[in-house]
Amino acid sequence: MIDLHTHTWYSDGTLSPRQLVEMAAEKGIDTLAITDHDGIFGLREGAEAAAERGVRFICGVEFSAKLPLGDGEKQTAYMHILGYGFDPEDPALLARLAHIREQRKERNQKMLKALEDLGYPLTKEEIQVYPGQEYIGKPNFARALVLRGYAADTAEAFASERLMAAPSIKAIHREKIQAAEAVALIRGAGGFASLAHPFKVSWTGKWEEDPASHPARIEEILQQLIGLGLTGLECCYSSHTAAQERWLVELAAKYQLIATAGSDYHGPGMKKNIELGGIHGI
Repeated sequence: MIDLHTHTWYSDGTLSPRQLVEMAAEKGIDTLAITDHDGIFGLREGAEAAAERGVRFICGVEFSAKLPLGDGEKQTAYMHILGYGFDPEDPALLARLAHIREQRKERNQKMLKALEDLGYPLTKEEIQVYPGQEYIGKPNFARALVLRGYAADTAEAFASERLMAAPSIKAIHREKIQAAEAVALIRGAGGFASLAHPFKVSWTGKWEEDPASHPARIEEILQQLIGLGLTGLECCYSSHTAAQERWLVELAAKYQLIATAGSDYHGPGMKKNIELGGIHGI
C-alpha cells in the first residue's frame, strides 16, 4: 500500500510530518512520499519518523508550473509537477525554492488586503497552521475563513463569490515556475518528475473548452513534458475514476513512463472525501 502525494503543515496540510507518518503506519501504508508545495522543510522529520515506524520514505516536492503551448504565451497550460527521489540539499533546488517562498509571501499580503476590503479581515496568525509557518497557501486562507465563521466549510470558502471566488481574489496570482525549469531542477538534483493529477491540468488560449477532447489535450501536453525530461505520470489519484486510471496507465505504458499513485491528502477535514492512502488502484 502506497501514497506518493501528501502534504504536511510545512505547506498547506494540517498535520506535522511525524503525525502524517504515524497515520500512514497505522493505516498499513508501507511507502510514503511527502510532496509539500514548493518546499521541502518537512522531509527530514518525515524521514526520521518513517525510519522509526518501518515505513519506506521518498523525498518529494510539488511545483505549480506553466507550459507555453503553441505561439508563445498566448496558449498556456497550468499544472502541478511532482518531484521524487532527489537530493534535498541540492543548492540550485534550495535557491529556487527560497525565491518562490518570497513570491508567495507577496501574493499572500495582497490576498489579506483584498479579503479585508471585501469585509472579511484575517490576521497573519490566523492563516498559519503553526507559529512561524513559512508556507501559506490558499487552503490556509480557506481554513481561516471557516474558523472565523465566514464560511461553513473549506468547500464553501473556495466556491463562494463573496470569499475566495470573488473576482478581486481570483485576480491575485503568484508567478508560476516554467515547467521546463521545474523538471530541470528535479532532474538536476538527481530525482525524477511526474505530472500530477492530469485531469486537473487547465489551459488558456484559443483551445475550445470541450470536455470530450480533454484526454487528447492531456496527451499533447504530456508529449511536450516528456520532451523536457518528464519521466512519470500520476495515474492513480483520489478523484480519478476507474476508467480515467485505466487510460492513464495505458498512456504511461505507451510512453514508458513511471506510473505513480497518490491521494493528495492534506489532513483531516481539509478536502472532502480524500483520505490518506485513498486511491483506487486498478
